[in-house]
Amino acid sequence: MARKPKGEVARSETLAIRLDPRTRYMLELASRIQHRTLSSVVEWMINNSLKDIPADEAQSLASAQVELWDIEEPDRLINLALYNYNLLSFDEQKIWKVIKECEYFWREKNASSGESDAPNSWTWKVTKSNIFYDRVRSRWDEIKHLVLTGEKPKNGYPKFDVCPKDATAWDF
Repeated sequence: MARKPKGEVARSETLAIRLDPRTRYMLELASRIQHRTLSSVVEWMINNSLKDIPADEAQSLASAQVELWDIEEPDRLINLALYNYNLLSFDEQKIWKVIKECEYFWREKNASSGESDAPNSWTWKVTKSNIFYDRVRSRWDEIKHLVLTGEKPKNGYPKFDVCPKDATAWDF
């Protein structure tokens, strides 16, 4: 079995793009000049261009990737929602709504201790340190099924112990 040279990154994602003949030719010339494969040159150019795209007022997408990227899909969605909600797609916003409104996923505070006017109610702060990432990960497939298909799972709505009080609130 052949081994990858040390330092070489394994590629697992593909992207099909259409280019006009002139752009394709220029990329091929760039790959010759840099002694790289065509896909390596494209990736290098994309990574360099991320420095010029603002993620928010303070930083570029290139610098924000430390906060946004995670190998786990649910963690990436949470990170993006907490970092810049406006960058979520419509489906991601629906998934985030389920997560955000479900106390099962959050470290709880008893609001009857004077933090709220409603006695015996629970509140939670929507922050990175207050979310139970492991709980979201363990229920990720159920959440996505519920939100993206609009169908009740075969076993009914997900059982999140105390969430939600009104499951019809999750009908999308």
